[in-house]
Amino acid sequence: MPLVFVLGIAGISLVSLQKGYLEGIWVALIAAAILLGLGLLVGSNGKSIALLLGVSWLPVIIISSRIKNHGNIVYGLQLGFVFAVLLLGILYGISMPESDKYWSDFFTNNLEPVLLQLGMNQAVYDDIKNILIFNMNGLLASSIVLLVVLGLLIGRYWQAKLYNPGGFGKEFRELKFGKSLAIFGLVAFILSMLGQDFRFFADLKHSFIMLFLLQGLAIAHYLVEVRGFGQWALLFVYAGLFILPILSFVLAVISILDNWFDFRSNLSS
Repeated sequence: MPLVFVLGIAGISLVSLQKGYLEGIWVALIAAAILLGLGLLVGSNGKSIALLLGVSWLPVIIISSRIKNHGNIVYGLQLGFVFAVLLLGILYGISMPESDKYWSDFFTNNLEPVLLQLGMNQAVYDDIKNILIFNMNGLLASSIVLLVVLGLLIGRYWQAKLYNPGGFGKEFRELKFGKSLAIFGLVAFILSMLGQDFRFFADLKHSFIMLFLLQGLAIAHYLVEVRGFGQWALLFVYAGLFILPILSFVLAVISILDNWFDFRSNLSS
């Protein structure tokens, strides 16, 4: 299901990238009507489907249109940081004033009966629940941002394959967010470590790490291309992201520093 959802975002992104936001909106409305109809037929919650589509499809239309207007993916991905802040703010608005209690009740009413009926141990469920409810806003926001970014990148890749072969790789390898966003990211990371009063930034950190990770991966792709390390080097990098989650944070920090030290130029010379 997540793959189908990402491909749907990619399709809307492709239309918006090539034709503009108006065509993207029309395609999104038609697709949303079909999905809502199918969802209602099988007994799904129409409001939940509409909300999920809205917070993922509308941003990708806006971001894709910005890329179309400016001609480079970096200008759209910069809006990803704004989207992450706004989305997390919406989740806080929904779940506050007692965010932990809101998500605890959500799990109890919606997931607990299903998971226990499927045979999950009560103690295991309680442990997972206690971990998730404290981080739920950040995890949910970063998950939606991830889906939108993946869909956007796939849409841009499709566009390049159709109209500009080889263009996506070159564009991605040159990705750099700039010093202003790097400073914003550093401030957010520092505030996230200052305790419960700055919990918003602790939740925001998940989305920011993921976005800055893109620039870190761009550096890795650039060095493989220029220094001729071979595709096995990229395989190790991507495998490491799954095996060692801390690598995501390391690459995010490297990408922030890259905005001052320009690792690509220095290491390729």
